[in-house]
Amino acid sequence: MLGVAPSALVALIDELEARGAVQRTVDAADRRRSAIAITDSGRDLLTAAMEAGAKVDDELLAGIPPSDRAVLHRLLATVADHAGVLPG
Repeated sequence: MLGVAPSALVALIDELEARGAVQRTVDAADRRRSAIAITDSGRDLLTAAMEAGAKVDDELLAGIPPSDRAVLHRLLATVADHAGVLPG
């Protein structure tokens, strides 16, 4: 569903939990399941990552006019869709 192997997802959540970015709560009805919630620290981390990503995008695409950027975005979205990659 996410295009990530379950073992890799568990490792990612473990790392985020260790950094205080998410909190894991075991389901009382089924201890095999956990709910994952983002923390305030996680929101801050996400905001910083999105801002850094936007800055890199702007730097990489600085010489491309906005109309061409829109075409590039649509083309890359089509490639991602055909590859089964989730947009994001």
